[in-house]
Amino acid sequence: MVSLADLYETLFLEPARREIRVLTLGPGANDDSLRLDLSRVLLDDDPDYTVLSYCWGSQGDLQQVRIGDSPFLISHHLHSCLVNLRREDSLLTIWIDAICINQNSNQEKNIQVPLMRDIYKGATELFVWLGESTAGLDRIFNSIQRVFEHSIEIEPKGISQVAEELLQASPDETDQAFAEFVNLPWFRRTWIIQELALPRQDPIFLCGKHRALWTHLKRWWGIAKSLNQAIKQHSTLTLPAWKNLHHLLNFRALDRLVLLRELFEAPNVSKNGLRLSALIFMSEESLATNPRDKIYGVMGLANASANEKMVVDYDKPVEDLYEEASRYLIFEEGNLSLLSNQSINMVRNSTDAESKAYHEFTLSWGANVSSSWIRDFAHIRAATHRPDPLVRDLDFRCMKYNAALNTRPTPSLEQKKKVLSIAGTKVGLVNDHVRAWYEYQGQIQWFRDIKGALGVFLRAGRPAPGVDEEGLGGGVSKIAETVVGSEEREEHLVYSPKGGPTKPMREAIWRTFVGDKGSDPMDPAPGYYEVFFEGILDVERGNPNPNVVIPDSALSPSESTIEHWYQFQERLQSMVFRRAAFSTEEGWIGFGPDTMRKGDVIVVLSGGDVPFVLRPIQDGYILIGECYVEGIMYGEMVKSQMGTSPDGNQQGIKGEIFHIR
Repeated sequence: MVSLADLYETLFLEPARREIRVLTLGPGANDDSLRLDLSRVLLDDDPDYTVLSYCWGSQGDLQQVRIGDSPFLISHHLHSCLVNLRREDSLLTIWIDAICINQNSNQEKNIQVPLMRDIYKGATELFVWLGESTAGLDRIFNSIQRVFEHSIEIEPKGISQVAEELLQASPDETDQAFAEFVNLPWFRRTWIIQELALPRQDPIFLCGKHRALWTHLKRWWGIAKSLNQAIKQHSTLTLPAWKNLHHLLNFRALDRLVLLRELFEAPNVSKNGLRLSALIFMSEESLATNPRDKIYGVMGLANASANEKMVVDYDKPVEDLYEEASRYLIFEEGNLSLLSNQSINMVRNSTDAESKAYHEFTLSWGANVSSSWIRDFAHIRAATHRPDPLVRDLDFRCMKYNAALNTRPTPSLEQKKKVLSIAGTKVGLVNDHVRAWYEYQGQIQWFRDIKGALGVFLRAGRPAPGVDEEGLGGGVSKIAETVVGSEEREEHLVYSPKGGPTKPMREAIWRTFVGDKGSDPMDPAPGYYEVFFEGILDVERGNPNPNVVIPDSALSPSESTIEHWYQFQERLQSMVFRRAAFSTEEGWIGFGPDTMRKGDVIVVLSGGDVPFVLRPIQDGYILIGECYVEGIMYGEMVKSQMGTSPDGNQQGIKGEIFHIR
């Protein structure tokens, strides 16, 4: 009998020869023991093999098999898959990462993982094993088959009809089927984005005895999304099953797989790969048993720059790897979106109702990192518990904002471990703040939160030229105290921060509440948003029926006021949710992290599309998060502080160096 260690040693892989191991699965019936053998092949010889993508499953539920004469433990999940794949009368040669790579050897993984791009691209077939089927999954795969065989096109005339045609099931059964499908563990794996994107042939999905081609699954999913539209538009959406199904069909993991597969069908993307930041965005909700695989698991799809800089090393401490990846994204890709998406976890110190108060939260950055600016890529950030980032990982530079005028991040010559030293300029010190929104609790809570933010903003206003305190009916503080006071008195306030623009305070406030963006974040807020905001103020003044009218010239023939009102509400909610309204000693106003506090520093950093909130500590700063500041989002503040390179191009901000820990 040969031990497993001896087997791997006998089949030692020569790095220079680009060798891999492949598993041979012998023929047999369902009750037969698995017949397995392991051998070596050269990737450059274009060998004939298939690859398997599956969820490893619980390591506590193992079954013993024999590979040649060697005993080998595999998961029950993998055992079921091999039994399912086994042919009755011929061999199947297959590459399976858990078997073909010695998982106990970091040295071997360091060599084999960089080859996985070529392994998947060179395979003749890809099998995706989702697991054994259930009654709900039977409905899903029967539906996929029915859509393929009969070319079903669904006209969403009513929710029940759509569900009946798609799954031939009741609302509760439909809800249960989709719940089982979207919660399959396979969809949560980090490695699947590489495994699905690279193979040349159409992947084959297996679920019990069901088989479905990826192209059929993708088409079926498109039809299922039309069901979601039917649910969204239906006026009697009251059944809990429909409401839950609407949530399930907003399944980003499958949407992103569809996008990735389509991207890598393009020859230039297949050849050159994607930015590492884009891949991290697409896998941000994925899981990995080894936290290093949150980076290494997407490197097969990354461009040459990322693969040259990020050398696979499974012996490297996780925090060191995450620091390396964070520095690469900032300085090599030239983008501070990583800092925008660096969400601080709020940890409650108590469980009573008062724990929602601001001071009851402490700051934490995740289990794998100790620095505020280093992304814990293994931390799954629930979208429902954090605000929408002003700038996303996937965004190209200056798509939405341009606070640093398209400069690249400028590193300090002295870079210390775990410290981000980067050039920037101070905007101001936080003086006043209020949590604008903790949880959506209905309209009463919604207006109360807006009321608190209005008070902060109005207190930052200044009397307009020629208007004295008496003309304001008691001064700025009095107007702020009554929140909106009278419409006439508000018009005597101006927004005039130190070194900033001067404009009517009312305009500055409504633009701040929507982040100066419309329904399309690429476009600035339309002027008629002021009309909608006036409607909110009318309600605050006690008018239950505000007069909200948009000039016809502002709308296209297909648009209506009510559509734009809902878009305005969505934009306002997106901007305010889980953020704090703040003002600075210099008179700036904006929205920032709801963990910010008085004395925090607002800065613009080289390479940052948005400003950031930093908290001074003894030997530098910690990052609190991104923020919106009215009047500096398009480079207004840094135009006079631009540095240039020897060739005359803009290089960075000639400000101070901030050491962020």
